[in-house]
Amino acid sequence: MVLLVADQRGTSEQHAVFVDGKEIGRTPGAFSLKGRGQDPHDPAMMPDDHVGDVPDGPVKCVIGRGFWGSFKIPKGSKSVVVKMIHPTTNFNGAGAYRIGKGCN
Repeated sequence: MVLLVADQRGTSEQHAVFVDGKEIGRTPGAFSLKGRGQDPHDPAMMPDDHVGDVPDGPVKCVIGRGFWGSFKIPKGSKSVVVKMIHPTTNFNGAGAYRIGKGCN
């Protein structure tokens, strides 16, 4: 299973994904930051702007306006928790997720 997590409303909202109590990753911002010598996982690198609400907010986030990530959930996992670890300061915080099959 693959879990896609995207922020919504505020562009600087960052989420962590926990599987069976262990953090497996965090949503990064634009990977183009890495090419400019900046850390895409640093919330300070993303402007705290309005990305949008449902249904277009998560899509805008994925095309580069916010934090998002895909996480492979190991078969047999008992629990999956998504936690906002860096909330926005300008908007009500929210996130969206999608569950899909992994490619094998």
